[in-house]
Amino acid sequence: MTVQSTSDPSHLAYTSGTLTLHVDFPTIAYSPEFQIFHCIHQVSGSDAGSTWYCDGFAAAHHLKREYPKAFRILSEYKCYNRDVGTDYIAYDSICWHPILRLDRFGELEGIFLSNHMRGDRFSVKAKDELFHWYEAYYRFMRLLHDHERFLVRVKLQPGEIVVFDNLRVMHGRPEFELKNDEKRHIELIYCDTDSVYANARSLASAK
Repeated sequence: MTVQSTSDPSHLAYTSGTLTLHVDFPTIAYSPEFQIFHCIHQVSGSDAGSTWYCDGFAAAHHLKREYPKAFRILSEYKCYNRDVGTDYIAYDSICWHPILRLDRFGELEGIFLSNHMRGDRFSVKAKDELFHWYEAYYRFMRLLHDHERFLVRVKLQPGEIVVFDNLRVMHGRPEFELKNDEKRHIELIYCDTDSVYANARSLASAK
């Protein structure tokens, strides 16, 4: 997938505006776990074109210790996520996920958070429950943007690659300016867990 800023974007990712912290593809049932960013072209400036990365699991575990009720609410109630547009083909993807997904043992399994794809529907059944959901959500968002503990800022240079867990590490970016003929061009690759580990085992056994 090519992410390149353009004057006629078909998606928010193709602009030079701010992208809040998010995971990719919360609008499908089986979101890809591994994500690869490969920088092809970058804009000038010390921080321009940089990316935020946040360890969502570390922030969620802190939330569980300090605000267990907020953790429970975000793992219990589901949110409606939708993405509509055209990118090579027309699409209209919808899926319901809790912000914090737990496995059958109650352990954190994945984070599904994307403000620009989250709709206004929730699985809560009463008005007061919705208030508590937003209160829990606010607490979690404050933690995610804690630059001292959970958030780092990295500017990739042409040729550099970063690999991360899409269901654990959220990413975003500050607004940047395109000067003259500059462009910010990032190639994205997504891989599911099974294929990554299957290839890793195959490579290990070949040695």
